[in-house]
Amino acid sequence: MTAERAATLGTGTKPGALSPAELSEFLARPLIARVASVRADGFPHVTPMWFEWDAGRVWVISRARSAIAGHVRDNPRVCVSIAADDLPYTRVTIRGDAEIVNPGGDDELWVPRLHSMTRRYVGAVDGGYADRTERLPRRLIAVTPLDLTSWRGGGWAKKYLVEK
Repeated sequence: MTAERAATLGTGTKPGALSPAELSEFLARPLIARVASVRADGFPHVTPMWFEWDAGRVWVISRARSAIAGHVRDNPRVCVSIAADDLPYTRVTIRGDAEIVNPGGDDELWVPRLHSMTRRYVGAVDGGYADRTERLPRRLIAVTPLDLTSWRGGGWAKKYLVEK
């Protein structure tokens, strides 16, 4: 058995990066994005959030007075982790710059995304969530990737395999 075979899960899925089509399909799923922002004291702060992948950016909506909105306003550096919790454990990590697109709370920018995300995440269970909550102030945050890493299949990349 070779080192590569021993380091690969027996899922039948070949490990490796996602193709552009696979990436688009994966990021269209209603998965939770964990967005790590930087607190004023330098420690990371992770916020689980609904997201959309559109026009090569990650879009999230936060409450206007949330911790992440303040962090992004003070320091735009973020890291976003999106992962499937079932085999073959597909995951995407995006390091990027975040921007509050509506610092004044402009509803025309975030309300359509709120409705889209509500349909995607809870539409079958609570399709009225967006209507009931759109009056509450939100911030639309766009993350522009500096780099994106994807992986599926649970195996080890060649760079991690140790030759004897």
